[in-house]
Amino acid sequence: MGSSRTVIVTGAAEGLGRAIAGRLGADGYSVVVTDLKLAGAQEVAEDIVGRGGAAIGLELDVTDAGSVRAAIDRSIEVYGAVFGLVNNAGIARATRFVDMTEADWDSVQLVNSKGTFLTCRHVVPHMIAQGEGVIVNMSSIGGRDGFANWAHYNASKHAVIGLTRALAREIGPDGVRVNAVCPGAIRTQMWGAEAQGTDDPDAALAAMVANMPLRRAQTPGEIAGAVAFLLSDDAYSITGQSLGVDGGLLT
Repeated sequence: MGSSRTVIVTGAAEGLGRAIAGRLGADGYSVVVTDLKLAGAQEVAEDIVGRGGAAIGLELDVTDAGSVRAAIDRSIEVYGAVFGLVNNAGIARATRFVDMTEADWDSVQLVNSKGTFLTCRHVVPHMIAQGEGVIVNMSSIGGRDGFANWAHYNASKHAVIGLTRALAREIGPDGVRVNAVCPGAIRTQMWGAEAQGTDDPDAALAAMVANMPLRRAQTPGEIAGAVAFLLSDDAYSITGQSLGVDGGLLT
């Protein structure tokens, strides 16, 4: 595997996406760092290049088909092909179901579910045409279980796993692998007080960790390692799977 393999990472200006982009750059991939925040995406790309890697930063709104198409076309223009896609962009905010509005529901589905669909929809034809490709969709423990105050998020992440399994069956014969990663508790911006709906996000994290066999939260680097593995040739026979990286929480 060399730098000729290009991977698009969505939602990569900060947090988990930044860790994934950095790991892939260090592994020798050409990384297309995308995010709604163009300046953030360019900063991450510049960091990768500064460390000896290859990367560009692009603005991308995963909820807009035109934006998705433009980013994929630009990636192919620069690097010639797209080998991998990591669908990391997502949103989350705790909301009691009885307080959940239609707008609350739709906003989460739009980014987490439809956004994953749109990026897959526009990159898959290129992967089929070249006879190879790997897609890694970011789901969650919330995509494998249900948690109070997270009905909209849980539904969106279950949808990601369903899409992953269906695509794996459909485009596997074309040489394209599709898997999902399901992180557990990670202390990123999405674990802030507002997103978690609590004044003490650290206490909420500690309560979750207390139920994990490994008794510790996961790190962005550990999730990035799982993504890197699924993109690698070592995972050549793995497709349609939802890999839990959750400290054993859902064993």
